[in-house]
Amino acid sequence: MKELTWFREIYDLHYESIRSFAYYKTGDVATADDVVQDTFLKLWSFRDKVRNESVKSLLYTIAAVIRVYEHFPIVSVDNEKVSLLHLKGH
Repeated sequence: MKELTWFREIYDLHYESIRSFAYYKTGDVATADDVVQDTFLKLWSFRDKVRNESVKSLLYTIAAVIRVYEHFPIVSVDNEKVSLLHLKGH
């Protein structure tokens, strides 16, 4: 019960700012909502290791990482294009 109270307080305190950050980074409301949900799920998954004084920065870090790696996968480039860029010295 204590964990749920802690989590609810963190959620209530930081939800709006994390959602704004996620929207700023994604430019899409639905994707921002997904990022926020995943961010708080990740926080819950390692709640035993979180220090209260660093929770805000941790939430922003999680949201940024989720935004980059989970919602916007890295685009692959074929070897021919990479070779051309390498030959041109870029």
